[in-house]
Amino acid sequence: MVRVRRLDALHPVVVSFGRIEGGQAFNVIADHVRLLGTVRCLDLELHAQLPGWIEDTVKALCEGHGGEARVRYRCISPPVHNDPALTELVADAATALLGRAQVRWLEQPSLGAEDFAELQRDTPGTMFRLGVAGPGGCPPLHNCGFNPDEDCIAVGVQVLTASLLQWIEARRP
Repeated sequence: MVRVRRLDALHPVVVSFGRIEGGQAFNVIADHVRLLGTVRCLDLELHAQLPGWIEDTVKALCEGHGGEARVRYRCISPPVHNDPALTELVADAATALLGRAQVRWLEQPSLGAEDFAELQRDTPGTMFRLGVAGPGGCPPLHNCGFNPDEDCIAVGVQVLTASLLQWIEARRP
């Protein structure tokens, strides 16, 4: 039997289980287990194929060990796709406003899920990160200690305003 790779190693997919429930006692094999988690990737076509791939894989794994599985896959949001031209425009506007040292490019794409992707289904857009750490730093998102420096809001408004004005100017005849 020839096995074919189902996922491209150059297109990352992250499957994370954040909740595992099952069993009634530590010394009794559970009659059922429930896993809840997230799936993240960067490629829109691959994102559309993942529900079927995951269901097939989970069912085959369970059946191979004498079990069965029910898979319920709910898509919360597709991957964010930043329009390259708009991304460059925002970066240029931010650099002109704040200076090159204050504008940093992510070394690797983020696999964070974001509902902003829903807005990008029909309209080109770009998403950028706004530094929110004050002099004392700032714990990451989804942390009970997250407390951003609210002065960053004014900086974000300035960057977006400069970007919009640059976009308008580029379209003038």
